[in-house]
Order: sequence, then C-alpha cells, then structure tokens
Amino acid sequence: MMLIIINTILALGCILSAYGGFFSPEYLKAIPAISLLIFPLWIVVMPCLFVIDLIFSKRAAIIPLLTMVLCVGSFLDFCPLTIFQKPDKDSSTFSLLTYNTFNMDNYNKTSMPSSLTASAIIDAGCDIACLQETTAKLRSYNQIAKCQADTLNNLYKYQISSSNGLPIWSRYPVKHILSVNLDDTSAKLDKYIVTLDSISLTIYNVHLQSIGLNKNDKLTYLELTRGQGDIKKIKADLLSKLNHAFKNRAEQAIKIREYLDNDTAENIIVCGDFNDVPTCYAIRTIMGKDFRNAYTEAGRGPSITYRANRFYFHIDQVLYKGNIIPVSAKVLETGNSDHYPVKVIFEIAKQ
Repeated sequence: MMLIIINTILALGCILSAYGGFFSPEYLKAIPAISLLIFPLWIVVMPCLFVIDLIFSKRAAIIPLLTMVLCVGSFLDFCPLTIFQKPDKDSSTFSLLTYNTFNMDNYNKTSMPSSLTASAIIDAGCDIACLQETTAKLRSYNQIAKCQADTLNNLYKYQISSSNGLPIWSRYPVKHILSVNLDDTSAKLDKYIVTLDSISLTIYNVHLQSIGLNKNDKLTYLELTRGQGDIKKIKADLLSKLNHAFKNRAEQAIKIREYLDNDTAENIIVCGDFNDVPTCYAIRTIMGKDFRNAYTEAGRGPSITYRANRFYFHIDQVLYKGNIIPVSAKVLETGNSDHYPVKVIFEIAKQ
C-alpha cells in the first residue's frame, strides 16, 4: 500500500510536469510552469520507478506504466523522433535561421581574433537569418573580421536593421512592416515580408521577456543545482521573478496572437527567443490551433538552445503555418553567443 501511495504521488507530479503548459500563470503562478521545466527529470524517474515496482510489486508497476503512456505526447515534444525527410525533387525549398547573437559578443568573455557567431551564420548558409539581440548594423561590429563581413554581405544582399534589435538578413527581397514593443519590458516584435521565388512569406521575429536574473540570482541558482542554498532565499529571490516573468510572457503571447489573428497572409513564420520551452503556456497561446512547431515536427532528439549559467533549455523556437512544410530542423551547437542557432529547412508544398 505504501508503494502504491508513493507511486501515485510521483505519477501526479509527472503528469503536472508534462502538462503544466496548459495552466495559465495568471491564476496558478509559477508552479505548473516550473514543473514543466523539470519534465526531463521525470523521463528518467518514471522508467526507474517502473523497474523497481516490477521487483517489489507488479501491481504497483501499472501506475508508472500508465503515467508514461499518458505523457508520451509531452515526451515527443521534448524529444522528437522524426526521421529527416527529403523534399520532393520538383518542389522548392528555403532555409531559415533564428539566432540570438548576444550582440555578436562572446558570452564567456574570452578574447578571439574573429567572431564565432558570424562564422556560425556563414556556415549555416541559410536563405533567411532572423537575429535577436543584434542592435547594430553589420559593419559596426569590430569583433567581426573584414573577411567575415564581406562574406555575410555577399551572402545576404538584403539586410534590414531593427531598433528592437531584431533584424533580418535575407537572400530574397524583404519589406519591413512594423516594430512593436509588446509592453514596458524587453519584449519586442518585428514583422517582415520576404518575397521568395514562388510565395510570399510573412515573418514575425520576436523576443519575449527573460526571467531577468541578476548576478546574485544566478549564483543562488547555481547553488541550487549543486544541492545547496537556502530554501527561503531561493523562494524570495527566484520564485517572485519567475512568477512575474511567466505572467508577463503570457500577456505578451496574447498580444502576439492578436497580431496573428488579424494577419491574412497564408504563409507565416513566428521565430525568435521565446525564453521558454516549446510546451509552455505562452507558446501554446501563440500557436493556437493553426500553428505548429518546426522542431517538434522535423527535429530529432532532445536539444538545448541556451547554454549559460546551467539554464539548459530549448527556448528558441520556429513556429509556422501555411503552404510550407519543415523537412529538417536542427540546433547548431556552435558560435560564441549564450544561445545556439536553430536551422530549419522548409519545403514549399505544391498547391
């Protein structure tokens, strides 16, 4: 009986973690959202619990087994198992990169003769690059070597800067439609229209609010990951900021969704730094019933896009709808930003 009770409690925790993104932080604060972040731990815990139950009580083993079945959808969102497809020979394709460049700086502050971030963009070779935290024009970055700048200028004929730090670089003609501050935080949005050879593509380049941790907060979090730290201090320093950030991102997502609902374009991509994982409430709000996540549809395996301060989460997303189909989605573990770029290859479906 005790084993069944323990299994039930753990199963409920796992289910909450798997589906925490369905609960609005407006009402339940950060608990479901935080539980969502630790879902990868449950992927390890539940199979281990199942094996233990088989040894001591086969009847109790039904609980973790059913829990894993219930949570398989969230598992596939976290760890897609798709096989990269090859586009039809007769179809057209285009590639898109979304990348928070950390303003082309080196997040670990080491000195380098050239920019690994610029090299990452060049090596990706995408048709369209949507950048975040890129506040200056290309020629203004001293850390980018001249040969790199020349290559980027040759690669991207169309470069539109943004006062929001959300520029777009493209091989195809681009028109800048609008720049928006979503609220009084750092959350911003820029809208572009890219004219490809066969279709018109509307792109929303977004950057939602971060948690906003200062140096002391990050030290507190590092202590927590080591199994140390004062619980009261953690609650006072971190939870209040998490509550605030999750609530604000939910409100920002509602505003983005309003723009999407009023947009009559057929082919739309929403990409950028969402500062949250794919199944969170904010991203579910933006996606609604008509958008899909490119990495979930065409990626393979678990991945992270943020690598600093042990916040190892996939927070950079590419959402899409319309007459386009992702055939490959990869996180490129390169560059010297605190983020990794995400590259997606889309096939333009036949009408």
